[in-house]
Amino acid sequence: MPKGMRDFFPEEMIGRGKLFNAVKRVYEKYGFSPMEYSALEELKYLEKESSAEIKEMLFRIEDSDLALRFDLTVPLARTMAENPMIPKPFKRYCIAPVWRREEPQKGRFREFWQADIDIVGSTSMACEAELLACVSEALAELKIDCEIIVNNRKILDGLMEKSGISKKIEAIRIIDKKDKIGEKGAMDELTALIGEGKAKEILNTLTLTGTNEEKIAKSEKIFKGIKAGEEGINELKALLVLLEEYGVKITMDFSLARGLDYYTGTIFEVKMKGNDKSIAGGGRYDSLIGKFGGPEMPAVGISIGIERIPNVFPKNKTVSEVVVIPIAENNRKYALSIAKKLRANGINVELDVMGRNFKKQLEYANKMGIPFAVIVGDREEKECKVKLKNLSTSEEKELSLESCIASFIVPL
Repeated sequence: MPKGMRDFFPEEMIGRGKLFNAVKRVYEKYGFSPMEYSALEELKYLEKESSAEIKEMLFRIEDSDLALRFDLTVPLARTMAENPMIPKPFKRYCIAPVWRREEPQKGRFREFWQADIDIVGSTSMACEAELLACVSEALAELKIDCEIIVNNRKILDGLMEKSGISKKIEAIRIIDKKDKIGEKGAMDELTALIGEGKAKEILNTLTLTGTNEEKIAKSEKIFKGIKAGEEGINELKALLVLLEEYGVKITMDFSLARGLDYYTGTIFEVKMKGNDKSIAGGGRYDSLIGKFGGPEMPAVGISIGIERIPNVFPKNKTVSEVVVIPIAENNRKYALSIAKKLRANGINVELDVMGRNFKKQLEYANKMGIPFAVIVGDREEKECKVKLKNLSTSEEKELSLESCIASFIVPL
């Protein structure tokens, strides 16, 4: 097994499939349509707006100008640049794997799945509000209690401008890893970069306390006359009003930076309550598409990290709902006709292919966790009936095939 990669057996894939379907249902409720991309991208696209850290993580194809995609935003930006006439807004979702060549550790893999939604074509904060409402509902569908943290990169830009800092990108990257290195670590690194006085000024502004409204009031005084800062604050104010209509609560945190350099405005991170684990994130990237050779197009997106989601579905070894068991070999043809009719009604059915006897077939069904057995013998075949057995309770009923099919709608 390659380092940082995984195989998924049926009991895992069944649960992941249910998770994917739950997220898709919510995404489509909000009008997002599915899209897929090539796993490979040209290096020039992947490196276009990547940090030095991301560039080192690329899985490059030897003797070529190709590499595996590291996220799902760059492929979207590339396709939009190549297809600028697509009607706007363009709302798409993509649930797919991405690859990063980083050192594997608990909960972090080199191949992992993301569930992206993006809106291209509008600068309105209505886009951010819809994305956050949609992801909030998707996570609620998975019974995950989370906190949505929001900031705006324009506020960070305004802070750099106010403090007279020229090494903006480097400073923002230090801020981005503050949770990992701690307040003192951030202070030490910022001091080495910009000096102690400016480092203190930045960290004091980033750690404003109070309600969202109180933080905005304080920041309005700090950024008065600083255009970027004022724009960022006004966008957050507009977002708050829209989210109130959706009933979605957020926490403003001016220290949220998010590491990717292509963000230009609102940024967000979603954390699970109780363990502070980040489960989703994203932001606005209004300049990215234009850098791929297409016209300038505003865009914003958010991605759920599938690997970060706890197992919320019971583990099943099989998708089969029923096994059809002939009592004797001469009943096999009748068993096959029953299986065909059950399958025609959307019921997942297994038939023995191992030549096992009746007892061994029942043992297999129990071992696999198949909930029901349809048993057919000479008498059932003669009377055009079946015996339906609930394998968890051992309850049996003799039924017509029509009644048997209906029983899967209203289980025993």
